[in-house]
Amino acid sequence: MNTLRSTIATAVMACALALPALNVSASSVAQKSINDLATTSDMIFEGQVVGIRSEAVGKKVYTYISFEVNDVVRGKYAQDTIELRYLGGTANGATMRVGDMKLPSYGERGIYFVEKLGGNTVHPLRGWGQGHFIVKQGSNGDKIYNSLGKAITEIDTGKQANISSAVKINNHTAAGVEFDTGAKQVMDLGSFKDAIRGLK
Repeated sequence: MNTLRSTIATAVMACALALPALNVSASSVAQKSINDLATTSDMIFEGQVVGIRSEAVGKKVYTYISFEVNDVVRGKYAQDTIELRYLGGTANGATMRVGDMKLPSYGERGIYFVEKLGGNTVHPLRGWGQGHFIVKQGSNGDKIYNSLGKAITEIDTGKQANISSAVKINNHTAAGVEFDTGAKQVMDLGSFKDAIRGLK
């Protein structure tokens, strides 16, 4: 767990011990480059959400999301399903919300950059929303979008993360991921996976 994530987790845990319902309105993560996301994630996979459950553990609430693994894009993983744990959710009358954290929804198809297999982090994906992509079926095949639904048009491997300030508000977009809300030429799923596999 990096220093920034440790700081966020410590603040969240401290509040959670005092309150049965928690709304942490400010969450920030440093912007990553797509190269960094791809090369430092334990595993990247294409999958679909097949189950969601929340559980209260002491004063904390976690949401567990189960995925069917359709294709391992990078890394090694031999099982057909995977369960990822997110801090936050509602269980036993207790609610915890962590800023602008966006969880995958039931039935969603996507590409997911898992930071650490078996890890217990605040957010299981590398770069939080930056490592979360959605797949939508278009008229001529599957297309790729960021977690906010913005169309991805290309991957620019030469672009570096913006480090002009120590912390950047999480905008769900890594450096090098080009998008356009009105794009007519959306990047297809196959090309996106090929680009991610080729990053070094």
